[in-house]
Amino acid sequence: MLVGGLYGLGGLMLLGLLELREYRGLTFPLIAGFALIGPFCGTILYEMSRRMEHGGRLDWRDVPSMIAATARKQILYHGFILMFWLAVWSRVGLVIYYTHFGLTPMPVWEVMGELLSTPRGWSFLIVG
Repeated sequence: MLVGGLYGLGGLMLLGLLELREYRGLTFPLIAGFALIGPFCGTILYEMSRRMEHGGRLDWRDVPSMIAATARKQILYHGFILMFWLAVWSRVGLVIYYTHFGLTPMPVWEVMGELLSTPRGWSFLIVG
């Protein structure tokens, strides 16, 4: 549960950082793309479960060895592909955001209010 909580906390921190830095156009694509790192968290959780099943100990100092145990070539290739698509999606998301809401960034709460109440919000949801 700790890893899941840290995953959720990381998402909230990402949202806060984007709002703090006023990268409001990146908010929606990065939040959607943040789920792409879930499989990597899952592989670490599987390794933790395997170690617990065999009576092994779990400690923060064991995290590098858990990552090394799950870092097969396929997972690394998969990670690079996902990072590439996240970069592409964030750029496409910026273009979609800017075409619907303009170049001046709006606060996230204003955009959320417009999503369901205006035609441009509906268009944003359909296209994005």
